[in-house]
Amino acid sequence: MSMRTLAIVVAAVGLLGAGCGTQKPETTASDSASSSASATPSAPSSEAKTSGYQPFTPATNPCSLIDPERLASQGPAPIKAHAMDEDGTGIQQCDYEDAGGHEVLNVKLFKNSDGASNFRAIHVRILQSEGAEIYVMKDESNECGAGLLGPGDNIAQFEFEPGDAAVSAAALPAGQTWCDFSAPALAEANKKLGWAK
Repeated sequence: MSMRTLAIVVAAVGLLGAGCGTQKPETTASDSASSSASATPSAPSSEAKTSGYQPFTPATNPCSLIDPERLASQGPAPIKAHAMDEDGTGIQQCDYEDAGGHEVLNVKLFKNSDGASNFRAIHVRILQSEGAEIYVMKDESNECGAGLLGPGDNIAQFEFEPGDAAVSAAALPAGQTWCDFSAPALAEANKKLGWAK
């Protein structure tokens, strides 16, 4: 699910960016020197247009948002957090794995105006919890894909994929989803980010 959700978000952002792209005109050496000296915000570089992702601000460790102990109900203990190396996309990530090596949560932090717009426009529902406005993108009894939107197009994206044993042990009531079950952890992350309303 996490790769599929990321692929959908990236594809949507890519389609928006591709439709708005411009052709780079040919320049001479003198044009090139003068244009680079007088670059304006209305003419962003092609490099910025291709990824669209910028670093999350202020700098935040994605593994600091949810304490591994808080995820005890997501899989066999101990749950361990592992920061992933930033790969040049501007996306910071943290994976939480249970004792069996199963990824139970992936947290992504990034800034992207198209991504923030997509979360606002293409969500399944908005879940309110302890001052957090949680944009739910995948809402199943055994999976949750959700995002918190902050100022300046900052996005904290969470993808919960608990193991089968954790889902069985949770014994969710009819009509409740894993996002409902995970809302307190998301509200805690929202508070740590200083975004509680």
